Amino acid sequence: MKEETTRINIAPLRKLYEYWCQLRGDNLSPQRADLLPENLGPWLGHINLIDVIDQGERFRVRLHGTKVTEIFNHDLTGKYVDDFIPAEDLRYVLKSLKMLVETKRPHHVLIEYDEGGHHRYVEKIRLPIAIGENPVAIILSACYLVRDDQLPLDTNRYIRAHRTAVVQPL
Repeated sequence: MKEETTRINIAPLRKLYEYWCQLRGDNLSPQRADLLPENLGPWLGHINLIDVIDQGERFRVRLHGTKVTEIFNHDLTGKYVDDFIPAEDLRYVLKSLKMLVETKRPHHVLIEYDEGGHHRYVEKIRLPIAIGENPVAIILSACYLVRDDQLPLDTNRYIRAHRTAVVQPL
């Protein structure tokens, strides 16, 4: 687990990943019943819960944290991903979510986006949550703003050169 957490730049995201690993034990992912809201307090405003519909054919935001709403200026609770992601980004977003469903592994995501001429960086982790025998029934996603100087230099250059997100399985 140490090697995986070194890629995560934001300390609260590392702690959430460690907590998720503790909950899952030897399983692919922890059960939804083990994910208690009172234990998610440090991250609660930064969390999205995304329902995986029809084995990843669609994704619905069950919960959109207040801090995530502040970052992106939208509350997406109850909306389907394909209803609010801009068309130019939709294929990429769906591909990365489906990759998580297929691999059943958590993902680390770095995104650069432009907000009124200012580049902003967001770091996310996406963690599969099981219900019964389905190891990826829900995706727990946590999101934090990242300052430019908090990113490793090579990552910063890659994102700027490709104007894209970096998604890596953990």
